[in-house]
Amino acid sequence: MIGSCKKGERTGGPFHSQGGFTVMELAITAIIIGILVGIVVPVYLGSREKASKATSEYNNRVGCQVVGHVWLKLIGQDDNRYLDSFPPVSLTAPAPIDAEYMSVVQPKMKWSQIMVTGNHARLGNKGVYQDGEIITPVPGRERFNWENLQGAIGIITNAVWLDGRWQNNTNAVLNYEYLTLVTVDRNGVVTYTTYHQGVPTDSGTFDWDDGWGCPER
Repeated sequence: MIGSCKKGERTGGPFHSQGGFTVMELAITAIIIGILVGIVVPVYLGSREKASKATSEYNNRVGCQVVGHVWLKLIGQDDNRYLDSFPPVSLTAPAPIDAEYMSVVQPKMKWSQIMVTGNHARLGNKGVYQDGEIITPVPGRERFNWENLQGAIGIITNAVWLDGRWQNNTNAVLNYEYLTLVTVDRNGVVTYTTYHQGVPTDSGTFDWDDGWGCPER
């Protein structure tokens, strides 16, 4: 008979799938998923950036607390430099207050030495320390991989930002009188605090700029 169909044949045209979803239903589902992704992903990324910023600021505060405790020990030695004449037994005297030293004093945090050469900063030759041990070696180009600094507290002892330029902090003039703590978030924003003989003299934020950044940029 004209217009009849056998049992089991598809009906309803090309947009109908017997026992399944129609093309239209699948298209609507895909659109809804796309909208949800467009909402969720930016929120997630924004939350991650905020968490990274908060972690960087928190780590800087922790570093400052440790520096304060260390300075109390140093003034007990009647010294006004960031050098410990009677360091922990695993270190050699006089020990600079560097990443290795700080990882022994505060073993739960990660510490990284930052070296400034000219106007360019890099990670120290050894790596990231925790509990007196190197946990992340940073050879070669890894010294410029700033992801190694995320979640760690960086210490600058060989130089200090004074009068608009980096100056040698290890020569006979300054002689380890300064120490700078830096932490970097995922966006490359540095939170820093500079100390002079136990007193914080400068603090704030600046763009790390792959190691070329400095407090006044």
